[in-house]
Amino acid sequence: MSDTPTSGRFADAVAVITGGASGMGLATARRWVADGGKVVLGDLDTDSLERLAEEFGKSAVTMRCDVTSEEDQKTLVDAALSTFGKVDAAVACPAIGGLSSIVNMPVDTWRATLDVTLTGVMLTLKHAGRVMQEGGAMATIASVNATMPGPGFAAYNSAKAGVTMLTQIAAMELAPRRIRVNGVAPGLIQTPMGQGAIDDKDTLADWKANTPLGRFGDPAEVAAVICWLLSREASYITGETVFVDGGTHTRRLPDMGRHLEYDVV
Repeated sequence: MSDTPTSGRFADAVAVITGGASGMGLATARRWVADGGKVVLGDLDTDSLERLAEEFGKSAVTMRCDVTSEEDQKTLVDAALSTFGKVDAAVACPAIGGLSSIVNMPVDTWRATLDVTLTGVMLTLKHAGRVMQEGGAMATIASVNATMPGPGFAAYNSAKAGVTMLTQIAAMELAPRRIRVNGVAPGLIQTPMGQGAIDDKDTLADWKANTPLGRFGDPAEVAAVICWLLSREASYITGETVFVDGGTHTRRLPDMGRHLEYDVV
């Protein structure tokens, strides 16, 4: 079975991608452009955005975007309209995470995690959804963590569970305009965010033991599913979140919180 891009599948279609400078967002952008599309990438990593502007040339607009800022998100979508004249698709990739027990968690950590990982996604759906072409499509990145509890993941898992529900509600609200909204739920993927787990020998062994396919994933494998969900091949799918996790959801999350501190009075 071929995993290469489908030539011309997204010819001249315009996708707005937040969190698009690395990881799964970047892999999706590369796949989209390889399939003939245009991308508007928003991220805080301006150095990477500058390099990507050179890589993609006239097929892309890159812009610094704080996903927690409504003004930045609106400006990103406006850039798509002013440069390419339309928005056909949107991909919401922002996320931050970290391990902390609930009793030791600074409230600022909780708020920041939800602000980026959940509110950031909502703002992408909001502003792209306002201007999207009828018959367009959007994709969110949830996580296997959205449905599997694990010590230390209170903020991250709660935010990702919120993304899953947000995806379903957006699908319901936008269906009258024939705009589809779906998500993916990755497991351990080799991204900047997942690299810490991959580099820790014990954690990686636990992940592999709890993943039927016995390995971590590549961002391109997630991007392939995202682009399929955005394509006409998935025209009768909306409100769905597809696991791209090597089967981890059939077992359990690795115990990454085994060394957490729990202060008591």
